[in-house]
Amino acid sequence: MIGERLSHFLILEPLGAGGMGVVYRAHDETLEREVAIKVLPAGALADESARKQFRKEARALSKLNHLNIAMIFELGSERGVDFLVLELVRGGTLSDQIVQGPIPEAEIARLGEQLANGLAAAHDAGILHRDIKPGNLGLTADGNLKILDFGLAKLSRAAGDRSITQTASLPEGAVGTLPYMPPEQIRGGPVNARSDLYAAGAVLYEMACGRRAFPQASAAGVIEAVLNQRPTAPREIAPRVSMDLERIILRCLEKDPARRYAAAANLASDLKQLALPTQQRRFSKQARMRHKAAVTAGVSVVLIAALASIGLNAGGLRDRIFGAAVPAVRSLAVLPLTNLSRDPNQDYFADGMTDELISRLAQVSALRVVSGTSSMHYKRSSKPLREIANELKVGMIVEGSVRSAGSQVRITARLVDAPRDRPLWSESFERTLTNVLALQSEVAQALVKRIAVQLTPQERDRIAAVPNVDPEAHKEYLRGRFDYNRFAEGQFQSAIDHFNRAIEIDPGYAAPYAGLADAYCALSSQVIPANEAMPQARAAAAKALEIDPGLAAAHVSRAYVLGFYDFNWKASEEEFRRAIALNSNEVTAHQFYAQLLIVNGRTDEAAKEIGKARDLDPLSPFIATMQLWPGLYGHHYDEVIRRARELTASDPKNSNNHLTLGLALMMKRQYPQALASLRKSYELEPRPLALAWIGCALARAGRRQESLHTLAELRDLSRRVYVQPYTMAVVFANLGETDSAFAWLDRGLDQRSEEMIEAKVGTGMDPLRGDPRFQRLLRRMSL
Repeated sequence: MIGERLSHFLILEPLGAGGMGVVYRAHDETLEREVAIKVLPAGALADESARKQFRKEARALSKLNHLNIAMIFELGSERGVDFLVLELVRGGTLSDQIVQGPIPEAEIARLGEQLANGLAAAHDAGILHRDIKPGNLGLTADGNLKILDFGLAKLSRAAGDRSITQTASLPEGAVGTLPYMPPEQIRGGPVNARSDLYAAGAVLYEMACGRRAFPQASAAGVIEAVLNQRPTAPREIAPRVSMDLERIILRCLEKDPARRYAAAANLASDLKQLALPTQQRRFSKQARMRHKAAVTAGVSVVLIAALASIGLNAGGLRDRIFGAAVPAVRSLAVLPLTNLSRDPNQDYFADGMTDELISRLAQVSALRVVSGTSSMHYKRSSKPLREIANELKVGMIVEGSVRSAGSQVRITARLVDAPRDRPLWSESFERTLTNVLALQSEVAQALVKRIAVQLTPQERDRIAAVPNVDPEAHKEYLRGRFDYNRFAEGQFQSAIDHFNRAIEIDPGYAAPYAGLADAYCALSSQVIPANEAMPQARAAAAKALEIDPGLAAAHVSRAYVLGFYDFNWKASEEEFRRAIALNSNEVTAHQFYAQLLIVNGRTDEAAKEIGKARDLDPLSPFIATMQLWPGLYGHHYDEVIRRARELTASDPKNSNNHLTLGLALMMKRQYPQALASLRKSYELEPRPLALAWIGCALARAGRRQESLHTLAELRDLSRRVYVQPYTMAVVFANLGETDSAFAWLDRGLDQRSEEMIEAKVGTGMDPLRGDPRFQRLLRRMSL
């Protein structure tokens, strides 16, 4: 029917099909708008009586006019084709969202309240839906819910079509979609408003758990379960679900209609309360009536116990009376915001909004905010919040969702006292894309206010700061950060391209310059020579700080260049300290500052800085290995071997753990074991430096020919990837080829090769330390 006309409607494209026919997108040529056309199957209205009944029902449905109900505009018939003209809902359906997994509770509460409000309006008009399911719940471009196909189950029965039941084993008159039908509807008995509320509960269950309440494979199995079995409690499947949401869902799914909510308005009220902090919730009268008699009988005893226990907070009674207090421990993690746009290509936006929220909160010195590197381990994770909090060693968790649709962006955030599984705060924020930075600021300020943490005036200003940025430039910046965070060679170049596009769009935006500096620092020496990458990193960091002198990340990049390229250790240390003063939660500042301290022989101070980095990024495998470095360079080899073996046992595919273990074993002259570890490291990640250390260990073990062979392998490798001159010098030095070693070291110094910084403390240079040329080399590096 593409390109055909029905009345004054031009058919444009098919949208879907079901038991009631095929749905098309169409253009209303009279009112100049787009609509949905549902074309009924041929012969659906077999006689005039059926057609008359169908029209009567359609006229009643067309009178429904509510924000959360998709309207019926017309009923038409032309050339033997019967069709309905419906409101076009552009954002897909709830089923598209559920297929990605469980939905955050704040979003369930928001959408569930809209569903209940729509049902309430229809029930007040005497109209039932009869087929509530995720596929019949549309989402608008701005993320609101609209109930689709209202009353069409009844129209379907009038038209004599029963395919909507998905089974032929139901009694006559039972119309609906089987997994969402209440027992009375399956039996073919009378239905009422509470039947729709059962289906709404089945939808809420699926939103919360990511699976149906009765997931049996066969129709017979579903029927038996709905009629005779209780659904598994949602919290057993998805431990993050709160007790309040579980109570709401299970009440909707009661077998006995009398035990369900009496009206959709009551369900809407409870879902609205669910979005409030625990201490502000006041659930419906019907929910409280169950315990009224017991409460009345025991009120005196409870009052006495309460007065006696408030001071001790026995059993959390004080919290229940006066509201949950924010945990005293000021540590939190922001879990990856769920992408509700149903488009995987929008993951960069959700991840970017997560990173930026972390960055704003991290500027509060009184908070310990876990790095996004560790938080991202829980993307799409179903682990209980209590378990996540324990792994990250935090007292609070922020979780939520982000939706970008058209020009609108909505963030829904929830603050949870994770160890006690207590919601502390929940709120939704919405802005246009042009004001997305203001949106981030609003969310961060609301969270800080709820946590009631003390801010310095400078911190308050930075959290509230809303730079005037072109929204397209911001999108390009987020895409760049998304690629950078993948930390792979090809992704660095892609990140640089996005950062440059952001700068072209908005040259006054500081963040993309900081991103460029990070990317060039990452490429330096590992992918391209430092003297090609570092000048570009220096220029980008300088431009970022010219625009925004308080940007901690740009100070880190500047410090990196000053130390590891310019060998200006004093200025580098001052920049690292400046970055930490601006943002004590900037994990890379602690990490690279520790590296500076190590290469200058200050291993005790370095251990403390790496400990701080570990606190902020507890799941980083690289930082876990880095904690061994102060011991390695401080010659505490037995302790390093013990801890490195623990790490290789727990993370056997981490090449850095095997490399560190191999170096410590080599220093203990345990050459067979050292070579086994070094070769395992090279097998897992064939880096030139790992191959050089194999050559070094072979040389020290007296296996000269095999060591020379590694030099040949390094030369061959250098034709495919960048091999740092220091790497070659390590092998020559340990083979006793002193002049060749110094030739390579001079070349490394000319290129400002990053591995040169290890010269003072690195074991690879031990054979050269008595040579006057080595002391001159260290002086040239200010070491």
